[in-house]
Amino acid sequence: MEIDTVLTDSLSDSSLVFDSPPVSFSREEADSKIHGRGDPWFEDGNVVLVASQTSFKVHRGVLAKHSDVFQGLFNIPQPEDAEKYEGVPVIKMTDNPDDVSVFLAALYDGPRFVRCAKLDFKDVVIYTRLGHKYGVEHLCDGGLRRLREAFPPKFSFGWYEGPAKALPGFRTEDAITVLNLARLTGATDILPTVLYVCTQLSVSNILSRSCLAPGSNNEDYLSMDDVARCLGGQTELRLRQHRTVLKTVASESRSDKCTDTQVCEVELAKMRQQTVEMLSSPSILTTHADTLRPHSLWDFIRSFGLCEPCMSALGSQETSLQKATFDELPVIFNLGPPAS
Repeated sequence: MEIDTVLTDSLSDSSLVFDSPPVSFSREEADSKIHGRGDPWFEDGNVVLVASQTSFKVHRGVLAKHSDVFQGLFNIPQPEDAEKYEGVPVIKMTDNPDDVSVFLAALYDGPRFVRCAKLDFKDVVIYTRLGHKYGVEHLCDGGLRRLREAFPPKFSFGWYEGPAKALPGFRTEDAITVLNLARLTGATDILPTVLYVCTQLSVSNILSRSCLAPGSNNEDYLSMDDVARCLGGQTELRLRQHRTVLKTVASESRSDKCTDTQVCEVELAKMRQQTVEMLSSPSILTTHADTLRPHSLWDFIRSFGLCEPCMSALGSQETSLQKATFDELPVIFNLGPPAS
């Protein structure tokens, strides 16, 4: 028998389905199929994990130490007809083998969340999902901590760059995966911010990610309720963006520290006129609903001959209005009352 193969039967990948136990001792005939050896594979390991057609030879003690699920499984008497590979029990997993490899490496390597300043988005997803699924608390909690850094529940300067900055490799469409992870793990505090990022997708992209099959639970797709939240949120955010523009250039915009009252009053009047013309254009109905982008009006403001104190006052007014919108995200997405 080649040492780089193990005998077991394959399972389809369905890592988010919990209708059956996530792991179980295999009872298939030992000679049913030959599968490839994955990483990690320890020659002195005393249990073989099989994910799809890839096998991992690891140590029961390591699994039981970190995982409540594996600890519970090992406390159950092994079936007499349980499959073994060279005297080692075989356990089936219902996860992607690449994800299992990353998951097992994290168990052996220790608290990487402490050592690593940044982790790739895909690894954070794996740690959060499989940490939750297999009861590895430090992995799940570490993953959620990274997600909260990227999608903060409370408004702060610089939050807008959070996803791309905190999670290398993150793309806007990945917010759908984060949304489903938040629901899976009960991290409801980040839902408003995650849904906001989802609304930055195009309508066609949102609709193409709709999960139409009843009972389907793919983390890359939106439920119909969340599709409605995204589409309704786009409309409401667009309206609030227009409101922010109007209020920012309102009649009281001039700073108390204005250094040239006459010039700034003329320039503010021009600004208000251009704002009215801009908001009267039919194209405003299809503008991007990126209401919370920091200093979104700054280029517009600087195009007028205002003094620095007046420009600064306008910028502060915009930020204040954006914070108010941020706090209203739970209401906008029909999740609950405003943030306190």
